[in-house]
Amino acid sequence: MADGATPDAMRGRVVRSPLRVRFAETDAQGVVYYGNYFVYFEVGRVDLLREARGASPEGRLAPAGAAAPTAEEGTAATAASAGSSGNGAGAERGGGIGALVVAHAECDYRAPARFDDRLEVQTWIEALGRTSITFGHRVVRLPEAEELARGRVVAVHLGPTGRPAPLPDDWRRALERYRLVEGAPVAD
Repeated sequence: MADGATPDAMRGRVVRSPLRVRFAETDAQGVVYYGNYFVYFEVGRVDLLREARGASPEGRLAPAGAAAPTAEEGTAATAASAGSSGNGAGAERGGGIGALVVAHAECDYRAPARFDDRLEVQTWIEALGRTSITFGHRVVRLPEAEELARGRVVAVHLGPTGRPAPLPDDWRRALERYRLVEGAPVAD
C-alpha cells in the first residue's frame, strides 16, 4: 500500500467512533493516560460489531438472517425480555463482543491527546481467522485528523465451553465487508 493512503481510499468499511477526552482519562501531566487508548479501541470494536451484526438502536441483535428491529420494535422487545432473564433472553449486547476475548493487544503512540480534545476512533478488520478476528485501530484528533495512536487487537471467539471455537458463518459473512485487504491505513 502506498504511503499517505487513508482508510477510505481502500476496500473495506472503516467504522468511525467519535468521542471527547474526559478529565478522568488524563494523567498528572494533562495528557491521556496510555492505557486509555485500549479503552478507546474497545469502543471502536463494539461499534463495528454492533453495525456489522445488525444491532438495534438499543444495542440488541436481530436473530441470524433477520433485519435489525426498528427503534420501536427494539424497545418493545427489550422491555418484554427484561422480566424474563434480565439480559435480553438470548439477545447479544454490544454486537456479541461478550463471545470474544482479547488474546493480543498492541499500540503505537504518535502524539498526545489532552482533556476535551475531540477524537475519532477508526476501526476495521485486518484478518478473519478460523477462531479469531484481528481488528485494526487508529485514533485521530479532530478536526485535523492528526494521528495520535495506531493499534491492533486480536480477539478469539469462545464457544459455550469457554474454549476457542470457529467463528460462526453468519459472523464471518457480516464481518467480511469490514476487512481491509490492502492492510492497515497509514497516517495522512
